[in-house]
Parts: sequence; structure tokens; C-alpha cells
Amino acid sequence: MIALILTTLVLFVAGGCIALLGDRLGTYVGKKRISKFGLRPRQTAMLYTFWSGAIIALLVTLLLIWLNNDYARAIQDRRELKKNIVTLESNIRKSQQALADAVAQITKANEDLRKAETRKIQAEQALLAAQKNLTALQKHLTGTQAKLAGTQAQLAASQSAVAARQRDLTQAQAQLTGVNARLRSTSDSLRSTMANLNATVDDLSTVRVEAKKLTVRNKSLRTDNEKLAVKNSKLVVTNEALIQQNATLVTRPLIYRSGGELGRTTIDATQSPEAIQKNLVAWLEDLSVRARKDGAALGPNDRAIEVVNPPLDNPEAAKSTGEEIVRTIVDAISKDRFQHPSVAVIARAKYNTAIGEQVRVYLYPYQNVVVFRAEQVIKSTIIDGTQNEDVILRALQSFLTNTVQPYAIDEGVIKKIDPKTGEVTAGQVVSSWVDVVKEIRAVGAQAHVDAIAESDTTSVQPLRLRLVVSPNGASPAAPR
Repeated sequence: MIALILTTLVLFVAGGCIALLGDRLGTYVGKKRISKFGLRPRQTAMLYTFWSGAIIALLVTLLLIWLNNDYARAIQDRRELKKNIVTLESNIRKSQQALADAVAQITKANEDLRKAETRKIQAEQALLAAQKNLTALQKHLTGTQAKLAGTQAQLAASQSAVAARQRDLTQAQAQLTGVNARLRSTSDSLRSTMANLNATVDDLSTVRVEAKKLTVRNKSLRTDNEKLAVKNSKLVVTNEALIQQNATLVTRPLIYRSGGELGRTTIDATQSPEAIQKNLVAWLEDLSVRARKDGAALGPNDRAIEVVNPPLDNPEAAKSTGEEIVRTIVDAISKDRFQHPSVAVIARAKYNTAIGEQVRVYLYPYQNVVVFRAEQVIKSTIIDGTQNEDVILRALQSFLTNTVQPYAIDEGVIKKIDPKTGEVTAGQVVSSWVDVVKEIRAVGAQAHVDAIAESDTTSVQPLRLRLVVSPNGASPAAPR
């Protein structure tokens, strides 16, 4: 804008000077009646006027070029500058389109992040449901043991009933023997006397009917006795199985709790699918060796661990083998490698596992991103430094357990569940507890404590914390 104003001003002044000087010079030459090159004085005056205006215009142009080189460049490279302007306008349009595409990708990434958080919440709800199912199974075991005691009582009653029926059978057989004796006596009476033939025949018919009834009843009792014997043997087998299962639960301690973490690894998703699968298989081999050392037994796959249905949106996943599940996870990682170039995979026990059993594990893939930056203040608290050291130490531990750790998990640090104790952790303190307690006591009442990230922390890394103490109101860093 300034160059345009300067150019207009110079041209304005130059035009006035050209007009004034040409007029003066023409008037002077006309009055002097000067004649050059054989021309008439009037024509000579016009020649002087022309050349004086041309020279002044040339000098003005040279003056503008000397003041600003852009004028010379604009005159010499006018066509090239025009092409450059067209090219720049095209590049601007392309940049605007790329910016719109980037905004669309960011929107899609945010949507994927919301979906991942939803799947995380669903997985945690499934874990809570599994814990509830474990409690229900334990209650069912107690009820089964109670039912076993009732079944044993029923067995004793059934055995008493069998004994009673056997006594009835013995009595029936005795009655049948008596009937046979009476039958023989009746036959003797038949041969001895024909006068009582009709009566004897009637008695014989009655005896035969009673004999048939007793025979049918005897068969029924034998059938019932066989059924009771089969039922008794089944109850004995069930009783022995329950006793053995109860003894196993009592005598064989747990090595891994349900949901406990066996290990975690970080995968470079930009690799080829074959390299990703190779790294995952090698990591699973290491987990199998560790589980074997902890007391787990080798399964049909010759490993101490077996990958079971993963928490993926696939209703057929539960029917897949371990190798198919690993390939499914590798395909999922490779598919999103441009959006999530780094992925963490965590192995967690699906069930409680005792010594001598193979470990069934879930594989959980997570997006691995930077959650906290180095020197970032995570959380702050106020502690009364006039208290004794034990009280201050408990206050610090409560601050880390109940405030810092849940916040870190909510922000994206993946919690670690100890497979043996079930304890949940998400970070560790690198500062000396003793030194921090001494600093708090040195400050006195209203000591301000900041929990600060020691280094950049990603989703899969534990949060390393420094505890910085200062008087309240003079904190070195404002809490986030």
C-alpha cells in the first residue's frame, strides 16, 4: 500500500515537472528564435520540449528503480510473477482442501477414541459381571455341598427302604412256601377224597392267583431294587467328585487371579503383519515360560498358557483357536496402523488358576499414546506438617492411592492388576518417602505437595512421580 502511494506521488510530481519545464523551455527557445538541425524555431522549440519531457520521465523511472528494486522486478518478470500468482492460488486451494481432509481425519480419530472408551467401559463392566459370577458360583458350591448332605441322607433313607422291601420279599417268599405246602396238602386231600373235589379245585384256583400276584410283586421289588442300586452308585460317584473338587480348592493354592495381568508389550503397528505376528508369538512364549515357573501346567498346545476368546466384537471368537485369535488381533492392529502407529497388548487371566492348571488368558489391545508430559503437575494436596511422621506418611499414601492413581487411570494410563494379590496400580513414586516427610515437617502447617510426572508417560507405561513440597500459596507449579 505504501509503495502504491509513493509511486502515485512521484508520478504526480514528475508529470507536473515535465509540464512546467517543457512549457518554460519551449517558451525560452521560442523567444530566442533558436534553430537547430535546419529546423524552424517553432519546430526547434517543440523538439526541445519533447526531449526534456522524455528525459525527465526516464530519470523518474530510474529513480523509482533505485528507490525500490521491486519496480524493476515487476517490469522484467511481470509474466513470471503472474504465473507464480496463479500457482500460489492453486497451492492455497490445495492446502485448504488438505486442511479440510485433516479436520475430517481428526473428527474420525475423535470418534474412534470415543468408541475405544466405550469398549473399555464395557470390558470393565464385563469384569465386574465375571466377579459377580464367581461369587454366585461360590454360593452355588456351598448350596451343592448342602444338597450333597441332603442327598446322602436320602441315600440312607433309600437304603433303609430297600432293606424294608427285601424284608417284604422274604415274607412274600415265606408266604409262597406256605402256599406251596397248602397246595401239596390240597393235592393229598384230593387223592384221599373225591367228595371235596369242587372245594379243593376252588382253593387251588385261589392259591394260583395268589401265587401269580406274589410273583409279579417279587419282580417289581427286584426292579425297584436294581434302580435304587444304580441311583446309589451314581450318588456315590457324584459325592466322590465333589469331595475331590473341594479338596483341590483347599489344597492347591491359586497362582493367578481372574483378571490379573500376566504381562504387557508394545507393538509397532507400522510393521508388516508377519512381523507383528512374530513379535506377539515370541511374547506369548515368554509368558508361557514365566507361567510355567509359577506352577502352571502345560496344556494340549504344549504351552502353560492358552489364548481364549478375546474381547472383540465377534460372536464367533469364542469358537476360535489361539492361533486364529492372534491372527485376528494382528489384522486389527494392521488395519488401524496409520491412525494408531503404536499399540499396547496386555494379557490377563480369564479365570482363577491353581497350581497344576493351564492358564487361560485374554489379549487386550490398547492405543498407546502420550498421556502426561515430563514436569506436568498431575494433582496437588495440602498436608498438615505439624503431625507426626506416621500420620503424614499415611496421608501421602492415601493421596497417591485415592486421588493421583484414579486420575491417571481416567486420563488414559492403563492400570496394572497384580495376578497374585489383585492389587490395582498405575504409577510409582521415585522420590524418597523419608525426604518428603522431612520436607513437609520442615514447612509446618499447610504444606503444599505437588505430584509431578518424572518423564513423558504413555498409556502402557507406569506413571513415575516426583513429590515436590512447598509452603501453601508458593507452589512452584500450578496444579493441573
